[in-house]
Amino acid sequence: MRLRPRAQTTMTSKDKRLTFAPLLLLLPLCLSTPTARGQQAYKIDETDYTRCDLSEVPPVGDPSAAVFKAMAEHPEARAAVVVYASEPGEALSYAHHVSVWLTTRMGVAPERLFEVNGGFAAKKRVEFWLVPAGATPPPSAPAVARTGVTLFESFNYWGGESCGYEREIALEVFAETLKRLPGWRGTLVVRPHVNRRGMRPNDEGWDGYPLNRRQALRQAAEDRLQLVRQLGLPPDRIRAVVGARSDWSHAELWLVPPAAPVKSAAPAGVRRRRLTS
Repeated sequence: MRLRPRAQTTMTSKDKRLTFAPLLLLLPLCLSTPTARGQQAYKIDETDYTRCDLSEVPPVGDPSAAVFKAMAEHPEARAAVVVYASEPGEALSYAHHVSVWLTTRMGVAPERLFEVNGGFAAKKRVEFWLVPAGATPPPSAPAVARTGVTLFESFNYWGGESCGYEREIALEVFAETLKRLPGWRGTLVVRPHVNRRGMRPNDEGWDGYPLNRRQALRQAAEDRLQLVRQLGLPPDRIRAVVGARSDWSHAELWLVPPAAPVKSAAPAGVRRRRLTS
């Protein structure tokens, strides 16, 4: 009986190339895995000492602080300014304040910084993260929970030099946030000062820069005008009202979802003496 020839078992050059090609494709991924793991973002420093005068906050006022050392050792990396606070606008405003300080006072290039809303915290704190090139930065919490009218931020009408930035930055962050929320509107509430009988500016308990109701009306109109003319917010997306009196003169910035009717856009306790619609 004639035996059949045994099947060919020798691989041709083409077969070898086809067999080893997937392995060659996987090789760079295997080699790059340790490098990728070594390029993760990590926290450099943190503090809950968040004064408005940042020259007194060591992590950003001391040239030998950890954030400056890390950025000098890693020139290709960026730094994330992550702020946790009770209100999203407060977190974003303080993060912006820190970034401006680092660029204008400490000489950090603006392109090496970015700001992150860390989320809710009963006490405000700031973290500094180093983000190597290609690494995923810390996640940013949403500016609003889409459930109803939301308090975005509050700020004082304070005449002091060190804290005078609060109003300007708060309005800027509020306008930019509204621009990124299609259909949402904003309500600015100015609360006048309770005029305690016989109290003078130097007395204990005086809360600086008091506004009576007439002055509050004027301030609300001025703030709204700045949001529209200087910060580019469409007029139909912002209204200004004067609220109930408070122990100190301050403003509240509220975010109003698209479904909310205009008449309910002001939060509870606001006297509906509307300046503009």
